[in-house]
Amino acid sequence: MFRWLLVLCAALLVLPAGEAFAQSKEVAEAKKAYAQKKPDKARALLAKACEKRSGEGCDLLALMQLDGEGGPQDIPAATANLVKACDMTYALSCETATQIYLGGARGKGQIPVDDKKAVSLAHFGCRWGSAGSCTDMSFFYANGRGVEKDPVKAREYAYKACSAGHATGCSNYGYFLQVGTGGPVDKAGAYLYLDKACKAGNKGGCDNLAQYFPNGAPGAGQGSGGAGQLARGLQSFNSKLYADAYSLLRPFAEQGEVKAEYTVGWMLAYGQGTNRDYLDAARFLASAARKGDKESLSVLQTIAPKVREAEFVYMIDSVGPDMSTLANFAYEVEVYCRFGGRNCTTWKQRYNQAERANNQRAFAEQMARAWAPLAEPRAGFGNDPRRGGETFGACIRRQTRTRGVTAGTTLLDFDCY
Repeated sequence: MFRWLLVLCAALLVLPAGEAFAQSKEVAEAKKAYAQKKPDKARALLAKACEKRSGEGCDLLALMQLDGEGGPQDIPAATANLVKACDMTYALSCETATQIYLGGARGKGQIPVDDKKAVSLAHFGCRWGSAGSCTDMSFFYANGRGVEKDPVKAREYAYKACSAGHATGCSNYGYFLQVGTGGPVDKAGAYLYLDKACKAGNKGGCDNLAQYFPNGAPGAGQGSGGAGQLARGLQSFNSKLYADAYSLLRPFAEQGEVKAEYTVGWMLAYGQGTNRDYLDAARFLASAARKGDKESLSVLQTIAPKVREAEFVYMIDSVGPDMSTLANFAYEVEVYCRFGGRNCTTWKQRYNQAERANNQRAFAEQMARAWAPLAEPRAGFGNDPRRGGETFGACIRRQTRTRGVTAGTTLLDFDCY
């Protein structure tokens, strides 16, 4: 029973939302019956849920049929229900059915091995969100099983599996980088991915790490010092381990190290390894660009329209819209909402209150006196001596109302950073 409940929890956490994922009334009742140690009742309820096209119902029914819970063991029926659930985008079922068609133990020799069927199931499982199915696809392409051998696709699927958190996928990708399967050799990247897999408990990752890197990371003689941390952060970035790279490089970016400023700015701009934040990205990229880094300037110019939008939203939240006239107020609230400002509803309510005030002058005075900004000053965006102590919010307001909301891609247009 405990193992069955664990599978339920895992399915709820991993699988994507959708019709097949929605928990039906029968599934909810089946879980309750199973918890009450009434597996026969649970199995009957799941059969009804599966008939009503509940992907979760079909998947859980198949697990009970595989293990002979609540009724006789029925491997063929269980396999058919797994395939049915997979067809309804229930990704974990695709992964389980794949292993059965590969001759896995759960099939108990009752289901003929069918590589092409296994490939089809794994393909859709990976597409629906199963990291294990992505690892299976990597295996198929690496070994030419059920498909034509393709090392490039094997490498791509291993990376996709690792990115989704599958330790075996990380181990395989690290190995591909080490030996050059499907692309160039990248020993630094290989070490990072094998180390990631090993730390996640993958034995293959640990074994390969010990075999290929008995002395630790390549070129990592600087150990755990500052230079070593910077080097590992840049290696992580180059190997697309963005979450690791961001945590390692952010302190160096704050200290003004140009390469770290560029990489951290890039990750913030594109939401890799951290939440997307165009203002923070612009802060680091502008700093690096002023030091002559051309890559930073290029990214800065690319994201400039989005930075302008983020600046406008920050301006409204921190210093408020132009309230000198109702027309100006209405325009800036409309633009703020169009740019996705999180306080859109609040500002619309405030405008409606102003419109009913009938006295624009009194309204402007009341607004300036009574309504506080909706955002605190951002860390790292303090008063700048270069601007005579002008605050970041005031600088953004001046720039926006001088050049326009979304205009400006030159480095001078980032003078507020």
